[in-house]
Amino acid sequence: MVNILCAGTVLFSIYQKLTICWERFNATLQISNRVLKQLTSGKAITVSFVVAHIYPSIAPITEHVRNENSCIVLSSTVRILSFEMPAMLLTVLIVGFYSLTIARVIKIHKKIQIAIAPSSSSPQGQQGQTGHGKESTKRMKRNVFTLGFIIVLGLVSILPRCCTALVAILNENTASTTAALTYGNQFLFINAIFDPIVYTLRIRQFRQKLRCSVCYKQDFEYKKYELSSLQNTIIENIEKGKVKIEPIREEEIHDAVKRLKNGKYSDIDGISAEHYKNAETELLPLILHILNTVIEQLDIPQMLKGGIMTPVLKKNKDRQNPANYRGITVTKIFTKILQSVLKSRIEIKIHQIQNQLQRGFTEAIPMIFAAFLA
Repeated sequence: MVNILCAGTVLFSIYQKLTICWERFNATLQISNRVLKQLTSGKAITVSFVVAHIYPSIAPITEHVRNENSCIVLSSTVRILSFEMPAMLLTVLIVGFYSLTIARVIKIHKKIQIAIAPSSSSPQGQQGQTGHGKESTKRMKRNVFTLGFIIVLGLVSILPRCCTALVAILNENTASTTAALTYGNQFLFINAIFDPIVYTLRIRQFRQKLRCSVCYKQDFEYKKYELSSLQNTIIENIEKGKVKIEPIREEEIHDAVKRLKNGKYSDIDGISAEHYKNAETELLPLILHILNTVIEQLDIPQMLKGGIMTPVLKKNKDRQNPANYRGITVTKIFTKILQSVLKSRIEIKIHQIQNQLQRGFTEAIPMIFAAFLA
């Protein structure tokens, strides 16, 4: 009875591995396969659990009912069909589907690399594309390595056990049969031990928590140093004139003023967006001169950095607790014009290196469009 339960548990664990394989393969398809969805549903897994534990009991039941001379051959045949053959079939399906998944991951990666190729041949665009491409390639290689390792686990742990059992069952020598089965059963522990570890380590949050505090702190300090060095390099290149900022044009200021929203609160100086829109012709030369001075000197005056901050209570929070408020700052309208001009320039560069599948924070592309992507 214990052997039957063990056999059912092993078969069900192999089937669970196959369902994970189907889910990963289905995720690479542009349109999800309904059959694979049904096979990986909760009902299908429940049915498979029952079948996996009932199916191996066919052999002892048949042997008990048919107590004849031919029962020895029949018992061996039934035992082969009740565990070894299903286990081998499931393993072959796992290897096959994971191999297809690896092939599709590589194919999709190549398509994305072609799709996000920068249309501009500028050094900035090529540099951004190179960084994104390296990170994408690195992530793809990690996925392929993980899937390949899972395939090797299945081949090493399950197939040797099944092949050994097939040879042992067909062998008339009882001693060698028992020894071979005992030896073959040891391989099953490989899959039971390492398979959950592989799937668990693929969870990013778990890997981060697994790190010791010292290692994480060292990694954080290194990232902080790396970002600080990059920031200092950019500032140094700008000051040395290696990175030239083009002067602001009248058309850019006109578009920025046009984008200002009406009906909003006035800033700290009592000026609203309507003031700039109604007096744009008279103020345009002055705005152009001040903004270009800021660009040339690479310094924003302190008077442009002020604002009015209003505390806003967070939803369903206690009004008596100051920590439940978040600050909303109304900056100066003049500063918003400068921000709008710089934002328009930066967006042109970002769109050249941005992934075409990006949906969040992208103009004219609602987030709901992501629902139509496989």
